[in-house]
Amino acid sequence: MAWLILFLVAVVTLIVAGSRRMRIPREPQREGPEDARVVKGYDRLCGWPIMKAERYLALRALRKLHPMGKLIDIGCGPGYLVNRLSRMFPDLQIIGIDINQDMLHQAVSNFPSIGNVQFREGDAQALPFPDEEVDVIVSTGAFHHWDNGPRALREFHRVLKPGGQFLILDLRRDARWLFYWLVKMAQVFMPADIKRVNGAVGSVWSSYTVGEMGKLLKESPFSVWRLKPALGWMFIYGTK
Repeated sequence: MAWLILFLVAVVTLIVAGSRRMRIPREPQREGPEDARVVKGYDRLCGWPIMKAERYLALRALRKLHPMGKLIDIGCGPGYLVNRLSRMFPDLQIIGIDINQDMLHQAVSNFPSIGNVQFREGDAQALPFPDEEVDVIVSTGAFHHWDNGPRALREFHRVLKPGGQFLILDLRRDARWLFYWLVKMAQVFMPADIKRVNGAVGSVWSSYTVGEMGKLLKESPFSVWRLKPALGWMFIYGTK
């Protein structure tokens, strides 16, 4: 009976402690650079259920925007979301953008012949498009990597057509502690090169809180936007 009581106390303590929101400073340097070996590790990681769940959430949210015309995926990585987008929206013109050449090479290797898709090198903070050329922007798990979030939002606004929309899905640093502990546990089983650069835990420390993201949006050129917080991540929607 004593063991049962101790077990129940431990469970309740874990739930109470894990339900508190994290209050940690933003430290982008906790996540190392993505070299060629990290790219290979990330490519393997993209087949994990947690990454498939991220793509599912992004696609479900994007479907509600009824995208048409030209869509760019900024920080497309090895191309798995772009591939799903091309199948779900075959009439879209889709361009995967990434600043990391190794990521782009991996994306082209993974998906060499998708008719409505291109992959192009580019920086979110200096997008390789003229003004008002893009209809939809999507970015998943990348915003926390960018050195200058406000500049990226200004670039979003510049390249979007009037009425164009964007969707960002990213982690939130003010997640519940339980979510953070689960991320730390998951990182133990990740490819060695992801662990080497602290890829999962570092992403949490690099991300913004909901309040910080709201401040960035208020100071951006966008007047129409909304934040939708979830357990350990958040959706950010905007319209030009």
